[in-house]
Amino acid sequence: MDKQEKKIMHNLYGDGLLSITGLAAKSLDIPHVVYVGVQFFTKMAVDLAPSEEEGIKVIHEAIENYMKERSKVNNE
Repeated sequence: MDKQEKKIMHNLYGDGLLSITGLAAKSLDIPHVVYVGVQFFTKMAVDLAPSEEEGIKVIHEAIENYMKERSKVNNE
């Protein structure tokens, strides 16, 4: 898969997550939907990583990356 195909897949994945999140939000409170999503992806990161430490590192990197991106947007 080349870089362009990966970008397309990345965007499709994000769209799918938004779609299922929107569907869940029709029946569940948003904080609950977010909690379930964070819990699901935390479990996935820890369970599929070579070690628990590496799984937790992935989670922290994702949070830090988002906060940097958010800071850039807010400062523009």
